[in-house]
Amino acid sequence: MASPNRQLVEFEVVPNSEAENKRIVDLRLPAGVLVLLVARDGEDLVPNGGTVLRRGDVIRLLADSAFAAHGNEMFSK
Repeated sequence: MASPNRQLVEFEVVPNSEAENKRIVDLRLPAGVLVLLVARDGEDLVPNGGTVLRRGDVIRLLADSAFAAHGNEMFSK
């Protein structure tokens, strides 16, 4: 179970975003943010640091409330 200040969040990688065509490890996510799943083309992928994010990917994360509120900036334009 997630702690009270952590939540499951979901973001979509949009074209020309900071995250598009980057490996997860290169995103420099804050400590405590865990990428749980990448949904791509109807399949769910269990990612690792070398997983390259593509436009249209839906990323599911476990994150603190601060990142949950502002993390979309990384995945949108």
